[in-house]
Amino acid sequence: MRYAVAIGYPLRLYVERDRAAQEIERQNYRVTLSPEQAMQWGGLSVWRELREEEKPAVEALTALGAAAAGDSAEEVLSTLAQCIPVRQGFCLPAAEGAAVQLGEEQILLTGFQERLWLAADGRHPLGAILEEMNLSWRSEPPERQELLMENILGLASSELCYFR
Repeated sequence: MRYAVAIGYPLRLYVERDRAAQEIERQNYRVTLSPEQAMQWGGLSVWRELREEEKPAVEALTALGAAAAGDSAEEVLSTLAQCIPVRQGFCLPAAEGAAVQLGEEQILLTGFQERLWLAADGRHPLGAILEEMNLSWRSEPPERQELLMENILGLASSELCYFR
């Protein structure tokens, strides 16, 4: 495994006795993460190669259903394609393209990100959305798949979109 992406919506943080935990929501269930797992999970919103010391923790998150992992962008996208993206914020016109307002922050979007953000209505899996956008990502060369992942994770890292 070389890459991993966080899956789930951060639902709540709670304290049980003297120990904190974070609960994330998936499509049909919830996952409780330890503080260590929550920290690792929070760092998986940027497309990058995993460090060797991160891999055991990521394997545990993947087993819980809180991460999509693989050796290539195609492998990660195959898992992520089954997830349902949910958008946050609202879209505004910008000098070039569009921006999404989330709280007091405005984040500029690429054309692809704008289309994906608008389609991320919480009802359809990412794979179906990409097909609707005529993106046959499985047949794309690895460089294009990585660029696609960077664009998708640009939304996730800005907290504009979560994958359940």
